Parts: sequence; structure tokens; C-alpha cells
Amino acid sequence: MSTQDKLLPAVIPFPADISEEIKNGKQEEKLDVNIQTVAVPEEILSDPDMWMPQLLKKIEKAFAPNLGYDNQNKLALSLPLIREIRGDYKSKRMMISIIAVDVSPVIREEAIYE
Repeated sequence: MSTQDKLLPAVIPFPADISEEIKNGKQEEKLDVNIQTVAVPEEILSDPDMWMPQLLKKIEKAFAPNLGYDNQNKLALSLPLIREIRGDYKSKRMMISIIAVDVSPVIREEAIYE
């Protein structure tokens, strides 16, 4: 038996389709939550036009594989959470985070757009 006979084709696992189990009440559907963060200098903190587009682009890319790039109607976003980076006394950079939640299951369940 040659080594080529021993090699198996690579199988890419797909997520299990549990939609029927969810509809039958056997399993609960969970919301997809993602947190994106950028570090900005303290000087530009008061100018959100400088850092907000970068943060929103990171959120859009994080949800693009599941929702596509037209996902603004399917996401719920928190307000920016701003905190100082501990121990960063020289550059005084701030961490800005946004929590994004894919709410498309809620939209489907409540038939908001239909």
C-alpha cells in the first residue's frame, strides 16, 4: 500500500443544522456576540471621526462571513466603552471597545421586517 492510498481527502466540517431542533424546542438558539477594540491616543479621543470608522469596519468584517457585508440591519451595537490602558503612562493610549450582537434570530422570531 503506497502513502497516497493512506491519505484521506481533507474534509471541511460545516456547522450542524440545528434549526429543526430549535423549532421543536429541543435546543435554544444563541446570539452571536463579538467585541472589537481599537487603541487610540488620548489626543484624538474627543474626535470620534478619527477612530469610529476603523472600529465599525472591524465589526463589519467580523460578521461578514455569516451575514454578508450588508449587515447593518441585523446588528445591535453598544455605545463605545472607553478605558485607559493600564501601565501605558508614556503614550496615554485609550482602549475603545464596542460590543456587537447578531440579532437576526430575534428579527426572524418577531417578524420585524416581514
